[in-house]
Order: sequence, then structure tokens, then C-alpha cells
Amino acid sequence: MRYLNKIVFINSAHIPYAEVKVDGNVHFVGTQGVGKSTVLRALLFFYNADKLKLGIPREKQSFDAFYFPFPNSYIIYEVIRDTNAYFILAFKHRGRVAFRFIDCAYRREILMSGQGEVYTEWMHIQQKIDKGVHTSRIIDRYEEYRDIIFGNRHEVQPEFRKYAIAESNKYQNIPRTIQNVFLNTKLDAEFIKNTMISSMTDDEISIDLAYYRSQVSAFEQEYNDVHLWYKTDKHGVVTVRRDADKVEKAYRNLLLITAKIKELISELVYVYQRDEQRLPLLHQELGKLKEEFARINRLISEESGKYNKQKDGKNRELGAVDARLKEIADKRKFYQQSDILSVVNRIEKEDFVKNEIENKKRYKEELTLQHKSITDKYAALTEKLQLELRTIEATCNEKKNLLQEVYNREVVRITQQKEERNKEIYAHFDVESQTVDEKIQTANIDLAAAKSKRSVCQNTHLYANELEQCKNKIDQLHEQQRKTEIEKEQNRSKINELRHEAETERQKIEQELQAQLKDLDQKNEKLAQQIAKLDELLAQYKGSFYEWLSTHKQGWQQTIGKVVDEQHVLYNNLLHPQLSSQHNASLFGVDVDLSHIERDVRTPDDLKAEKQKAEQEIEENKKRIYECTTATQENIPQIENQYAKQIRELRMAHQTLEANLLQMGQQIKVEQVKMQNWDKRNEEEKQKRLENIDLQISKLQEQLSTFQQEKEKLRNKRNRELKACEQESASANNAKRKETDSKIEILLQETQETTTAINNQITRLKIQESSELAGQGVNTDALQQINDKLITLQRELDFINNNRKRYFEYLSFKEEWLPEENKKKEQKRKLENELALLDEKFRLRSNRLGQQKLQFETKIRDKEAEQTQLKKGLTAVDNFKLSMENKTSIEWTTVKPKTSTDPTDQVLQLLKDSLFDKLGKADALKQNVDRFKSYFSTKNTFAFKTQLNTDDDYMAFAQNLCDFIDHDKIEEYSRRLSDRYGDILQRISKEVGNINSYASEIGKIINDINADFHERNFAGVIKEIALRSQPSSDRLMILLNDMKTFNDEHTYDIGELNLFSSVQQRDDTNRGVTKRLFEFMVCLNENQNRSRLVLSDTFKLQFRIKENDNDTGWIEKISNVGSDGTDILVKAMVNIMLINVFKEKVSRKFGDFTLHCMMDEIGKLHPNNVRGILKFANVRNIYLVNSSPISYAVSDYKYTYLLTKDNKSNTLVKALITMKV
Repeated sequence: MRYLNKIVFINSAHIPYAEVKVDGNVHFVGTQGVGKSTVLRALLFFYNADKLKLGIPREKQSFDAFYFPFPNSYIIYEVIRDTNAYFILAFKHRGRVAFRFIDCAYRREILMSGQGEVYTEWMHIQQKIDKGVHTSRIIDRYEEYRDIIFGNRHEVQPEFRKYAIAESNKYQNIPRTIQNVFLNTKLDAEFIKNTMISSMTDDEISIDLAYYRSQVSAFEQEYNDVHLWYKTDKHGVVTVRRDADKVEKAYRNLLLITAKIKELISELVYVYQRDEQRLPLLHQELGKLKEEFARINRLISEESGKYNKQKDGKNRELGAVDARLKEIADKRKFYQQSDILSVVNRIEKEDFVKNEIENKKRYKEELTLQHKSITDKYAALTEKLQLELRTIEATCNEKKNLLQEVYNREVVRITQQKEERNKEIYAHFDVESQTVDEKIQTANIDLAAAKSKRSVCQNTHLYANELEQCKNKIDQLHEQQRKTEIEKEQNRSKINELRHEAETERQKIEQELQAQLKDLDQKNEKLAQQIAKLDELLAQYKGSFYEWLSTHKQGWQQTIGKVVDEQHVLYNNLLHPQLSSQHNASLFGVDVDLSHIERDVRTPDDLKAEKQKAEQEIEENKKRIYECTTATQENIPQIENQYAKQIRELRMAHQTLEANLLQMGQQIKVEQVKMQNWDKRNEEEKQKRLENIDLQISKLQEQLSTFQQEKEKLRNKRNRELKACEQESASANNAKRKETDSKIEILLQETQETTTAINNQITRLKIQESSELAGQGVNTDALQQINDKLITLQRELDFINNNRKRYFEYLSFKEEWLPEENKKKEQKRKLENELALLDEKFRLRSNRLGQQKLQFETKIRDKEAEQTQLKKGLTAVDNFKLSMENKTSIEWTTVKPKTSTDPTDQVLQLLKDSLFDKLGKADALKQNVDRFKSYFSTKNTFAFKTQLNTDDDYMAFAQNLCDFIDHDKIEEYSRRLSDRYGDILQRISKEVGNINSYASEIGKIINDINADFHERNFAGVIKEIALRSQPSSDRLMILLNDMKTFNDEHTYDIGELNLFSSVQQRDDTNRGVTKRLFEFMVCLNENQNRSRLVLSDTFKLQFRIKENDNDTGWIEKISNVGSDGTDILVKAMVNIMLINVFKEKVSRKFGDFTLHCMMDEIGKLHPNNVRGILKFANVRNIYLVNSSPISYAVSDYKYTYLLTKDNKSNTLVKALITMKV
């Protein structure tokens, strides 16, 4: 049993010295103002140590000033423990009340001398205390004092635990209840609820709202920020992702253009150096080309002269052959016109004609043989005429032949003159046409060269080298792309491997941590069970068999202790042990040798030591849990950082590879565009060149046509002259022919007349002969026929003789001229072939030389154009460098050149375009970044910077965003946020379930209180005091219960919670979680001062009090119930019941102890009610300390003290009655 035994005043509250026993009911009597309330406040101060809750009016002196006016003012509280006593010394220290605990019973001489002097110095007091008695340090914190008194072991050092009158961590409502009784404070449900809850457990039963507030305070921000990455517009587009992609694309483009600019700068340095070195070499090459071009022109001139000379010779030979062939043709034509073949045929029949003549003559002779004289006569006459006729004809033929010979000589002369004239014409023509031929040849050469040039131009790509370079570069870029893709894939694989390794390592560490935590939790659980068992044993120590044996049976540990069960026997307080009259060591009549049983009986100190050890182990385990958790929390970031560094390097390399791929793709497109441009330029240039060549060909053709027309004019002139010469020759020939023919005709006419006369004579002779012969009987008809035939044959023979010369001339022509004609024709063919071969050779050589000339012209033109372009490019680069001096920080001298085949001006233009493009892309990046970051606040979940000033800020922002997107951080945030709030919801559900689990126990306490009132009510005026619990109307509690219900109903869904899932069946769950978390966050923000939701918030407590016929109904506050006395009585009874609830709970663990309730001015109660309240308190082991002006019901109090004032206004305390109980 522990209780406050007495209170001693020394120079305190106007009391020089007074000892007041309080180990029972106490009644203070005296008139008003003598100090009854003062003593009661001092008693209350023992329990609440709260100077502001003693009921001291503000206008009065403070507690410190009133109760401790002097340095030697003291209040002593003596407390009885189970076996001894200790006292608490209250004194003023540094202007405020402080305490010392002294582990011995109070004795007056400790603080006062025999002469009544009160010691001031602690040193004098300490000297009066027996040696070995524990004296504590000064306790100046009232909370610490209360922790010591009520046994808050978690806060009290071990040396102070022996001073506790109770043992509870949740004792705060006990001193509050005691002070409520004294102050007659109104009762409300919250206070009663807290008192009941404190009686249930020492542990604080609550939900840490501060923790949840910190967890969900940013929920709206976090949810809204993450939700933006899933929120779609009316077109189904996630605008944040779209704008993020735009930022990423703009950033990649800017990186690409920056890399391109760097590359172009390197290329520009290279091409500038290349062109500087190229210019002198180009000048030398140009000089050599011009020399070679002059040589080609000289060769063309020489070749043309040689060709003209050879061609002229061949043409002259061909002209002579043509003249001879013409002469032969004219001769043939003459013979053909003179029907030479019939003449030849008739001449070749000369023998036949002669034979016919002979035959006819013989036949005639046979006919005229008998009349030969007639025939001879006429034959002679006829022969004479015929001879004359032949002579005439022969003369005529000779003349005719002579005329023909003259004519032939004239023809030969005319022909020779014509030939000479023709030669002169040809010679003059050759002289005149030579210049034209040279022009034609030159024009043909130029035309052939132009046509060749056109053919070459038509069939040649003018920029084949550039095109081939582009193709090669594209092939190289494709190959680089392939290798880069492989490297990128390898890089991605490495990143995934590292991430997998990091995740595996993290999971391994977390699993190890979970295993360690599980092991430590299991150990702590076992230790907690062990402590619970130890607490149970220690709680049962009071009145246990163990305690009885320790008091009444010395050495029991070696006997009974070795054979009885510890829990069920030694610490059992229901055995009612008694000493037996038999003092032998038998065990229920059986003697047993226990010396061989090795068993140590655990003393309460051993149990406490084991408990302390277990508690230390729990603390160590908790420390290890904290250390393991901390180490893991430190290790995981270290591992993540370790892998993150490698991943970051690989990611940077990956980004570089991606940038390179993009750049390669752009370069391929650029090269393809270049190829298209080269093709286009080729077509345009080719078109221009072809147009120029066609124009040149047209002009050359016009020139050639002009020259050919001029040549044709010369030829026509020659032909006209030849024709005129021919006509003149033909005219002369014809004149001669006519003259000869006229002479011949005259000759023939004269001869014909003569021959006709002679023939007539012959005919008359024939007739005469025929007449004579006919007269002689000769067949004249047959003879006439023979004569006619002979005449015909003779004429034929005359014709043959007359044309024999012509015949031989023709044979000569046929034998000599016709073979010559074939030779001449062959010669002409050969000459023509030689001329054609000469022309072909000249054409080939001319074409070759023309092509060479064209090539050199092209080369010279290209070299000159290249020279101009190089100079122009170098000048442009110098001007560009000069213009960029103050705009960029390019160190041209330190730039590493990069090989390029592009022209300088093209590289420079690309660089200028890229620099300009970079400005546009930088602006585009800023615009896209500004648009993107406008979605987020300054304190956004992803720590995106929203205050961006410099270009570097925008680049860093874009890079971080790219990393964010590349690593799919939003899914990580989504998962983490979902897991976090899913865990929060589940934790809330668990904690709400835990705190709601006390509902039955609270209900039991309420039932016990109600039952206790009915069973032990001694105040007849109070018919009923009842309590009941109702569901809480606390909005936060209602919300938490709803969250628990929702969690229980969606356990499996929430187990895989994704607040941002778009799966239909999860949508309602997501909305439900989000809605409740939002409400929870809002509710917490509206109650910022509310740090915890305690067990009292889980239900609503109501009272119902029946006083005689008055019924309050179910109410939550007791302010005024009936009269003042009844109100005081009801409140006191309720408070006493609450104190009893606490006492019973603590007594079960700690042992029995007694508390006091102070009631001032008890005179307001009827004596029966006073007696009733005393019994109501005493049966619950609670002492009442009352005061009133007069004494009554003295037998109900153990002590009755009279307080009076002396002449110095000091209060005197005198014991009037002491009852033995």
C-alpha cells in the first residue's frame, strides 16, 4: 500500500509549523479565512504540481510567494511505501518551487534545531540525514516531478522509480480529476473519455495526424502534377506529354544544330586551310593547262594545213581522172549515137557478103552462060559504070573521111582547149575554195567538237564527282548509322543491365533489410511477450505467495522455490498461505532431497533486471532497426548513385549517339538534298550548257552552211564555167560538126547525084540487058532477082569498105579506152576512198584534237572558276571571322580541322544558316520550355525549375526533362506516389482498425462504471449516473472510418494501386482513393493545430443523471445539476468513479495505493450526502479531505483539524479528533 501519509508546513502560508496526517478521511474546520483552502491547495499541489490549477484567484499572491515567503519555508510530503516511508521536500529555488526526494521518514530535527530554528542551507539539512539515505538532486521541472510520483517509467531515471505511488505512463487525468473535484469544475465528455482511455493502457492510443499531414500535405500538388502526365484534352491528347515531347525535340534539335555548328566550324577551318594551300597549286595547274591548250591549237592548225594540202592533190588527180572518164564517156556516147554496134556487126559479116556476091555471080553466070556476050557486054558496061561509081564513092569517102579527120582534129583541139580551160577553172576553184575549205574544215572540227561536247555533256553528269562524293558520304553515314545503332543498342542493353543490377542490388538490400527487420521484430515481439509475462509476474507480486514466503519463510528459495511453479504458484496471490505447525522439510509429507535440483528462484529484482535487460534489448533492437534502416537508406542512394554515375555516363553517351544518329540522319538528308541539288544543278547547268552548245552548234552550222554555200557558190561558179566551157566546146564542136556535116552532106549530095545518074545508067543497062536476054529466052525474073541481090550485097560491101576505118577506130577504142575506163574508175574509186579516208582520218584527228581542246577549255574554265570560287570563299571566310569577333568566343586557332570535300562558300553558308537556325531553335526551345513549365508551380513535385534566366538554365531544364522522359520517371513517380498513398491508405485503415478495436474495452469500462454506480451508490439523492458511447461526429474520424471501409472493400485493387491507371475496372477505385485522400488532406489542413487523433475522438460520450425526479437526459457536459450541493455531489461522484477506474487498472499491475480527493466548503452538502460521498470514495480506496466552518459527522473522518489564527495572523492547525480505524 502506498499513499500520502502526512503534509508538514514549516514557515509556509503563514503556518509556522504544522503536521497534518492524511492517511484517512480528513476534515478541516474553522471560520472563513483561517487557511482551510490553503491546506487543501497544498495537498492538491502534491498531486498536480501545477501552480496555475490550484484555484488561487489572480488578485491573490502567487503560490511561490504565498507558500514560500522565506528561504527556510518548506512543505514536506511524507509518503508511506510498502515497508518504509520517504518524504518530499518542497522549497523555493531560484524564485520558484522545487523538490528533493529523501529516502527516509520525516523527522522534525532534520529541518529544525532543538531551539526551533529552521535550517536554510541544504548543507545543514543534509548533515541531519542519516548516512546512506538517498537524497535526490533538485527537481525543478514539475512534469518530471509528476512522472516520478505517478511512475512514468519511460521518462524517469531508475533512481527515482522507488518514489512512485503508482505506475502509469498515462496518469495525466488523475491529478486533473483530483483538481476537478476540488475546483468543482464542469465535467465534459472529453475529459471523462480521456480518463477512461488512460485507465486502459499506458500506451498512447492515437493516430499521428502530424505524420499524415506531412505525408498528404502535398498530395494535391503531387497528384495534380503527376495527373497532368495522364490528363487528355478533348481530342484525346496528353498535352503535357505532347509539350514535353516538343521540348525534347527542340532540345535534341538544338543539340544537333550545336554539334553541326561545331562540325561545320571544324570543316570551315579545314576547307580554309585546304583552299589556301590549293591556290598556288591551282595557279601552276592553270598555267600548264593554258600551255597545253596553245599546243593543241597549233596541232589543229598544222593538221588542217596538212589535210588541205593532201586533199588538194587528191582532188587534182581525181579531176584528171574524171576528165578522162568523161572523154571516154563522150566517145562511148558518140559511138552509141552512131550505132557503132550495127556497123561492127555489118563489117564483121564482110566475108559472108563477099561469098554471097560470088555465089550470086556464079548463079548469074550459069543463067547467062549461053548468052555470055550479052551479059559480058552489059557486064562490061555495068562494070565500067560501077567502077566509076566506086571511084566516085571512094572519092566521096576519102573526102568525107578527110572532112571527118579534120573534124576529129578540131574536136581534139577543142577538147584540149576545153580541158586546159577546165584545168584553169579547177585550179582557180581550188585556189578560191581552199580558204573556204579551211573554214569549212575548221567549222566541221568545231562542229564535231561541239557535237561531241554535246554528246559528252548529254551523257555525262556534270557533277559526277560531287555526286559520287555525296553517295560515298551517304554510304559512309549509313555504315556509321549501322555501327552507331549497334553501339546504341549495346549502350541501351548496358543501361538496362545496370538498371537491372541496381534494382536487383536495391531489392537485395531491401530484402536483407526486411529479413533483418523481420528478425528484429520477431525478437522484439518475443521480448515484448517476455516483458509482458514479467510485468504480469511483477503485477502479481503484491500479496503473492512469493511476497509471503519472503516475509515469513527464510531460505524458502532452497526448498519450496526449487519445486513449485513460478507463475502459477510463487506469483499467485490467491493461495492464502499460512505457516504450518510442522517445520520439517517434507513435501506434502514426503521427504525429498532437493540438493541435486539446480534451480534459481527469480526475485522481483531479478524479474525487473530481466525486464530491464529485455527492454534494453528491445531498445538495442530498435536502435539496430533504426541503424539498419538508416544504413539501408544510406546504402541504397550510394548504390543508386554508383550505378547512376555509370548509367549517367552511358546515358550521356546514349544521348550523344542519338544526337549523332539524328545528325547522321540530317546529314544523309543534307547529302540527299545535295544530290538532288547536284542533279538539279546538273540538269540546269547541263540545260544551260546544252543550250549554249546548241547555240554554238547552231552558229557553227550556220557558219558551216554559210561556208558550204560559199563553197557551193564557188562550185556552182566552177560548174557554170565548166559548163560554159563545155558549152563553148560543144558549140565549137557542133559548129565544126555542122560545118563538117554540111560539107559531107554537100559532098554526099554531089556524089549522090553522080551515083544516082550512074545507077540510073546501070539500071537502064540492066533493063536493056534484061530485054535482050528476055528476047533470047533467058529467065529475066531470076536474073533480075540475082542482080537486085548483087546490087544489095555490093552496097553492103561498099558500106563495109566505107566504114572500115570507123570500125577499126571503134575496135581501138574498145581495146584501149574501155580497159582504161575501168582503170580510171578504179583509180577514181581509190582516190575517192583515199579522200574519204583522208577526211575520216582528219575528222578523227580533228575530233580528238577538238575534244582535247574542249577538255582543256573546260579544264581551264573550271580551274579559273575554281580559282575565282576559292578566292571568293577565302575572302568570305575572312569577312565572316571579322564579323564574328565580338559575337562568339570561337578560338579559330584551337579548332581541330575536320575533313570535308564541300566548297568553302558552301560550308560557310551552311555555318551561317546553322548559326541562324540555332537562334531559331534556341527561341523554339525557350518557347516550348516556357509553355511546358507553365503547367507547374514553383514547388512542383518533380523539382522542375520555373525561374529560368540564362540559355544555360533552359538547356539544363531541357536536359533534365529529357532524362526525366528517357528514364520514364513519371511512371516511377506514378508508381511511387500510388504505392505511397496506397500504403498510407492501408496504414490509415490499419491504425483506424487498431484504434477502433478499443471500442469493446471502452464499452466494458462504461458498463463497469455504470454497474459500479448501481452496486455502490451511497448518495440517495442521486438515483442514476449513466454513461454511454455513441458514434463520433468528428468529421475527421468519420472520414477515416470511411477510408478504412473503402480500403477493406477494395483490398485487392488497392494492393496494386495505380492512381493514374486508365484501366476501366480500376477507374472507380482510383477515383475513390483520390477523392478520400483529397478530403483527408483538406480536413488536415483545416485543422492545422490538431497533431493527433486520439482514442477519445473515435466515439462520443454522453451522460444521464437522475436526481430525485430531475432527469438530464443524455448530455455531453455536466455544468449544473440541481442545487449547488447536488451539482458538487454529482461532479465529485463522477470524478471519484473516474479515479477509481484508473486506480483499479494501475493496482492490477503495480499494487494497491490510495489517493486523496479534496472538497472545499463541504458544508453545502447535506450531512447524509456528505456521509454518502465519503462512503462512495472510501469503498473505492480513496480518502476525502474536506473543509467546512463547523464540524459534523465526526465519526466518518479519521482526522478532524481545527484551524485558527493567532494574534500575528499565523495559522494554527490543531488536531481535534483522531479516530482509530
